[in-house]
Formats: sequence, C-alpha cells, structure tokens
Amino acid sequence: MAGPGGSIDSVLVHAARLTAEGRPESAIAVLRPVIERYPDSSAAWCRLAAAHLDAGAPAESLAAAKRAMTLGERSWAHRLASLALLELGRYAEAVVSAREAVRRDAADWRCHVALAEALVHDTPAEAVRVAREAVALEPDEARAHEVLGDSTVATHDWLAAERAYRAALRLDPGNDVVAAKISRLARRPPERPAPRRRPVRPAAPPSAGEAGVGWSRVGRGLFGRKRSGGARFGRAWFGRVLFGRGQRFGRAQRVALYLAVRRAAAWEAAGTLVLLIAGLPSPSGLLAWVGLGVVVFVVALAVHGWLGLPEGARVAPRTLSTREPRAAVGAVLLGVSVVVLLGWTVLLALGAGVWPILLAALVFAAAAVAACSLGLRRIWAADR
Repeated sequence: MAGPGGSIDSVLVHAARLTAEGRPESAIAVLRPVIERYPDSSAAWCRLAAAHLDAGAPAESLAAAKRAMTLGERSWAHRLASLALLELGRYAEAVVSAREAVRRDAADWRCHVALAEALVHDTPAEAVRVAREAVALEPDEARAHEVLGDSTVATHDWLAAERAYRAALRLDPGNDVVAAKISRLARRPPERPAPRRRPVRPAAPPSAGEAGVGWSRVGRGLFGRKRSGGARFGRAWFGRVLFGRGQRFGRAQRVALYLAVRRAAAWEAAGTLVLLIAGLPSPSGLLAWVGLGVVVFVVALAVHGWLGLPEGARVAPRTLSTREPRAAVGAVLLGVSVVVLLGWTVLLALGAGVWPILLAALVFAAAAVAACSLGLRRIWAADR
C-alpha cells in the first residue's frame, strides 16, 4: 500500500495528465481535496496554479503560486506567477518574479524563457539576450527557440526571428503555432522610409470671392462630416464589442477561446447524438421541436461564451485563422454542424427528415471538439 507521499505523487501525476489532455477543470477538481489534506505541499499548489492558468484563470493561478512560494518552492512557483502576471497585464511584476526564478535556478532554461517572455513587452533587447541564454542551456528545446523568435520580432530583427522560428520548427515539425508565425513574417509588408515633409508656409488670407467657399466648407464640416464621424464611431464601437481590438491576444485569451468553442461543440454533439438515438428507426415529427431547441441552446451558448471571453480574446476571423487555425477550424465546423442540424429540423417538420443528415451534424460537431482539444494540447505542451 502506498504511503502518503506516494499517494499524493500519484494524484499529482494524474492531474498533470488531465491538464495535458485538455481537461484543466477536471485537474482542478482532483487537486482541491489533495490541497485540503496536504495544505503544506508546494508541489500540489504549483500543480493547481498550472491548472488554473491552463483554464484561463490567471488570478486564481497567481494566488496558488504565491501560496507555493510561502511554502519554500524553489523556482516553479515563481515561473508560474510570472506567467499569471503576464496574462493579467502586470508586466513589471512579472519581470520581478521571473528574475527571482532565474536567481534561484539559473541552470533551468525554463526560468530564462519565463524572464524573456516578461521582458519582451518593455525591454525587448534584454529579452533577446535572455532568450539566447535559454537556447544555450537547452539547444534541443523548441520552446526556447520560439521565445527567441518572439523576442527578436519585438526588436524588428526579422532575419534572426525567422532563423529562430525555423530552428523551433525543425525540432517540433508539427507545431502549427510556429508555422503560423513564420507565415506572418513572410507576409510582412516591407518597411518604407519615413516620408520627407515639406516646410509649412503660412497660408494667404482668403479673398472676398473665396469667403463664401470657406463658409460652405465649414458647413460641410459641421453637418456632413459629423454624420460620417458618427457612423465611423458606431462601426468602431461595434468592432470593439465584437472583436475587442487593441488588446493582447495572449495565452489566457487563446485557452479561453478554445474552451468556449469546445464547450458549445460538445453540447452540439451531445444533443445531436440524443436526437439520433431517439429517432431510430424512424424519427417522430415531435423531434423537430427538440432539434430546434438544441439549435437555439447551442447558438445562445456560443454567443454567451463569445461575449464572456476575456479582453483580447475576441479577435477578427482573419486574425484568428492565422494565429490559432485550429480554433478557426473548430468554429467553422461547429457552425456547419448547427446549420446541418437546423436543416434536418426543417426537413423533419416537413415530413422528410432522414438520419444521415443528422449523422453528418454529429460528425461535424465531434470534429470541432477534436480540433479544439488538439489546439489546447499544443498550447499546454509548449509550457511543459
């Protein structure tokens, strides 16, 4: 029979496995009883902080990491705190925490990666230096090269950034995130020299014949342009509500987006499966109302999840397709599944519903869940 140490170790391994499988909420549920029974286990608090971070809850992650610090954890808690502070936008504090991790464990390349990620926002040149130290410590680690590429992008050293990204891709050929970064570098428009400005000369006073023209321009500015400005303001406000432009699209935003799409897709798959089973061998017309209810519920869940995303997670579709292609694929598959289910509902109401259409909706929803789960695994694997 395993002793207390073996018992807690096995639970921590199980929690780590759940997180790697894209189930951080389950990992948190597993860890809470362990924390209650072993409140002085710094490893358990660190594992809880990592699970909260993966679940898109940086504030809870920071609190758990601080608790691990008070229990004397060496450097892991400081790295986790730095990541959580970055997601909260507290960059100066993230640098302090990451520097402490490096001071405590200078031989761990992950501490240098955490410091480079924290420094890149305000001092990118120093971030490049620290990222190179991480690469020197672990040259076969793709994550170190990727962070070096991110740091050199911030310094506008495009050639060095591409070299770092390609080195990361050679070490991890299936990393779609790095491949997307290389693609964005290739599509980057060439920098243009600053235009030379002509000296400003004082304008001559308008003549008597031009005075009327001047007043007509004032009138257009007061009335015609005011309406145009209001329209532009309305479009800008609508864009900020839908897409939240101008905010950082970081790790917490990506995780929250994947979780929102996967949640809606999972309910879509579950509802479609229930309809498929209930409709065998021949669906009843009453199932049309159930199908309509499933469509309305999933659409409402998707809209609620989209509007409830953290700041910066509501990016435009084109941006999403380049930064997180799996999330974009999952969202498209979910939309197709909803449309197919709605079509089946209409056909069933007309007396022509057939089960292969419902099966197609189930396949699309399951594919959306798989795409989002794979994307989450990629994000969390990069942090291990």
